[in-house]
Amino acid sequence: MKRDSSACYNCFLRYPHPGSEPDLELVLLTYFELDSTVEHEQRRQFERAPVNVGLSYSVEDGARWQRASTINLSGGGLRIWSVEEHAPGVQVAVRFRLPKFRRVVQANGRIVKSFFDGVSHDYSHGLAFTQIAEADREAIVEFVKSTRRTANESDFQRAS
Repeated sequence: MKRDSSACYNCFLRYPHPGSEPDLELVLLTYFELDSTVEHEQRRQFERAPVNVGLSYSVEDGARWQRASTINLSGGGLRIWSVEEHAPGVQVAVRFRLPKFRRVVQANGRIVKSFFDGVSHDYSHGLAFTQIAEADREAIVEFVKSTRRTANESDFQRAS
């Protein structure tokens, strides 16, 4: 097996899911080579920034609102920590206050990624916006840009 800078290794460790056998773990190791002519393609339409903001969300029927916190945010969606398990495909409504903009954002979305974190014992859900006011999306994009710019300036000042 050829091992050089064009090779990639991927190791995935899945912690036991609540309710499963506690001694059951799945480890998947893959190896593949990259063609040096392949260029990285950006899959996301919007920049993403790490943001910890409290939010409320409701699953499908809107009868019960739950609290969660964001992990990251972009104009296309967000990632949250929650104590509740939700499967990909579930429709969700979210409300949160965008820091610095004094704006309450309301949007609908769909869970596209979900996993249980065995360390924190919380669920991480990736949500893609399916319905959001354009003014709210623009505010999120500006907020992400300012957050990333502030982080880059801090990194520059520390390096100086």
